[in-house]
Amino acid sequence: MNEKCRFWIFGAIAALNSSLFYFWVAARAKKIPGLRLAVLG
Repeated sequence: MNEKCRFWIFGAIAALNSSLFYFWVAARAKKIPGLRLAVLG
């Protein structure tokens, strides 16, 4: 596996993980107003 292919796979996994984490935080924030304020910063 060459470096470019590895880079794109890693980038796709990282993007998916960050998206899932963002949606999880958003779902939790709806239940906890203070957390939403902290996330929006």
